[in-house]
Amino acid sequence: MKKTMILMAACLVAGTAAAQDSPVDDWGANWFLSAKGGVSAFIGKPVGHGDLFDREKPLLNVSVGKWFTPHVAGRLAFQGLQLKDANMVSCNYQNLHVDFLYNLTAHSDGMQKWDIIPYAGCGLIHNSYNGQKPFAVSYGLIGRYRLSERLHLSGELGATTTWQNFDGQGASDKLGDHLLQASIGLSVTIGKVGWKKARVHEVDLNQVNRYYDSWQNQNKGTVPSAQSTAAHERNNYSGLNSLRKRLANKDWDGISDTINVDSLADSTAIAANKYLHILKSGKKYIGAPIYFFFKIGTHELTENAQFINIKEVSEVIKKYGLQARIIGAADSETGTPEINERLSVERADYIAGLLKAHGVDETHIQKKHRGGIDSYEPLNGNRNTCVVLYFK
Repeated sequence: MKKTMILMAACLVAGTAAAQDSPVDDWGANWFLSAKGGVSAFIGKPVGHGDLFDREKPLLNVSVGKWFTPHVAGRLAFQGLQLKDANMVSCNYQNLHVDFLYNLTAHSDGMQKWDIIPYAGCGLIHNSYNGQKPFAVSYGLIGRYRLSERLHLSGELGATTTWQNFDGQGASDKLGDHLLQASIGLSVTIGKVGWKKARVHEVDLNQVNRYYDSWQNQNKGTVPSAQSTAAHERNNYSGLNSLRKRLANKDWDGISDTINVDSLADSTAIAANKYLHILKSGKKYIGAPIYFFFKIGTHELTENAQFINIKEVSEVIKKYGLQARIIGAADSETGTPEINERLSVERADYIAGLLKAHGVDETHIQKKHRGGIDSYEPLNGNRNTCVVLYFK
């Protein structure tokens, strides 16, 4: 009994240790309760009478456990009802064990449709007919399909192995008696659901500004290459700047819809005037949109280099009195519609908060959210917030 309890505790410790690199929101999150029904069949040494199908008996399989990370879980499981031993005698049995589970198909938000989960554990199995209570090991495979945020359809194929004399026949010091089990049922998540719940992400603005100044100093007097621009995901609204450079009136204030055409060809002046009029009407955004990309399930930017865009966008808004439209989105391939809706709101709020922290007045900011989208390839491109600028 003492050795069994030590092994059961070791399974839980292993699960906790494996979870340290991916902390959850709190201890009350991602618990689950599972109930399944099915059949079991006893096969032992000696084999005894009958074959596998002669020994089928009903099975009850219930468990309670916790997902420490999207990949790692531990559970306390009970399996039992009846078995037919080597002599085809029906008897009751109970199997209590602790298992370590590993989800092979998990995403970081834990909200994928399908799960494939192997498990292994140990515990005690009790034969009510002869009183045997030996140590046993359990192992198998769980398949789950997510019906909703909290409910899964769950199927399990497993086995329990113990000493040969569990059924009263065979050696007491050799493994050889087995119970094969197949069951199906439901699993319900208890408490909070999900991973890395979005929080207010504190940003050291001084650090962002230092990063930006360092980048500017490194690139002073040079034309950014395509490689460096892609690396920093930089967008300084060159469409607006190049348009202004093309105009004869270098002092255009960004408001007037007429320009000095003395040094421009008539067709160019007409086109420029038309474009400026459209921009002033607010029906077209200025330059190219700028995208901010986020880690899955969070509103944490994938790279600190994206903070360069925050600095530049905020300066453009303040200098020309522009309006910023901020549109949050999430990847529809991961997470439920409810989670994606929340994420898209929080991502838009986060970028808006950074712009306000850099001095952009709240009246110059419009926030929208799209929920889950599948507009871009690769899929992680959908985990974004888009910022477009307009004249007021």
